[in-house]
Amino acid sequence: KNDGDDDDSNEYDDDLGHNEITIEEHKRRRAQLAQVRALLLYQEQKHQYTKKIKSKTYRRIRKRQRQRQKEKDMEVAIQDDPEMETQLQEKEEMERIKERLTLAHKNTSKWAKRILKRGKNVDLATRRALSAQ
Repeated sequence: KNDGDDDDSNEYDDDLGHNEITIEEHKRRRAQLAQVRALLLYQEQKHQYTKKIKSKTYRRIRKRQRQRQKEKDMEVAIQDDPEMETQLQEKEEMERIKERLTLAHKNTSKWAKRILKRGKNVDLATRRALSAQ
């Protein structure tokens, strides 16, 4: 089976001869691919870094940015529809009311602290007043 067919296959062992591109073209394509890979790697690393940021200052800055953007969007919406302003005011007022009702800093007054120190020696009415606070 070695009757000259191997010589023909050896002629196109490398991709350069078979695809009929020059060495310079091959080098240019490889450099371009390497550049694209490096850029993708850089972008991926940057995204992972931003995902990892957990500092308080970063979160605070982002929160302020979102708040400013929200306010700008609301101003534009209000200019388009004046009725929306009253709806937004009512919505914000309801949110404030809910926040005030669910505050975690209960039982911090002098009276409440004194009652909590007494512990189990408190009558039923005082307990109800303390829990209602």
